[in-house]
Amino acid sequence: MIEILMYIGIAFSELSYIPQIWKLHKKKKAKQISLYFPVMNIVGRLCIAIATFDINIILSMGFVIGTLLRIIFTWQVLYYKIKKKNYK
Repeated sequence: MIEILMYIGIAFSELSYIPQIWKLHKKKKAKQISLYFPVMNIVGRLCIAIATFDINIILSMGFVIGTLLRIIFTWQVLYYKIKKKNYK
């Protein structure tokens, strides 16, 4: 039962970036978003993914998926911040 709760928690945690990615895509603005948060989050997720790889491959893959979502989010933030600067 604890293992199932762990997988559900990881899924919700890692997929939590999808609504923000979608919102950025629709609004096409990233003015209020700091780059430090997603970059630090990516580094942390990569460390956890590597550390858990030998322990539990499913757990590790959850963190890899989360890392990829955070990379997409960070790319969007950079893209919209750079795009806005170029139009000023």
